[in-house]
Amino acid sequence: MGHCSYEEYLRVIRATDLEVGKVFDWVKNHAYFGRNTAIVIRPEFGRDDEINHSGQLHHSEGFYCTHRVASIFWGPDFVTGVDRTTVISRLDMAPTLALLFGVKALYAEGRVMPGLFKTEHRETLP
Repeated sequence: MGHCSYEEYLRVIRATDLEVGKVFDWVKNHAYFGRNTAIVIRPEFGRDDEINHSGQLHHSEGFYCTHRVASIFWGPDFVTGVDRTTVISRLDMAPTLALLFGVKALYAEGRVMPGLFKTEHRETLP
């Protein structure tokens, strides 16, 4: 990845937000998909605290902030509202998404995120 300015970074973020919003609005307003679709948005980032030898910030394992980033879960299986509780571990994504897809995460080290799924859907999810 090449060097980009802060202004370019903001432009890309705004463009991405706009496109994600279009997909979300389409799904939400569709008669079938609005009732039967889960949308999970989790950025691929969490940046290191220190600039590397190339003058960039990356995603190494050694920095605490790379382990905790915001996530958005939307759909009929999820509790409504905003929960600002910090996700304990990024390892929780694998078992949480596996439950959503109805598969077993046999080798996952994390746990299904507590309080994320609606009670009425828990028994229908594997």
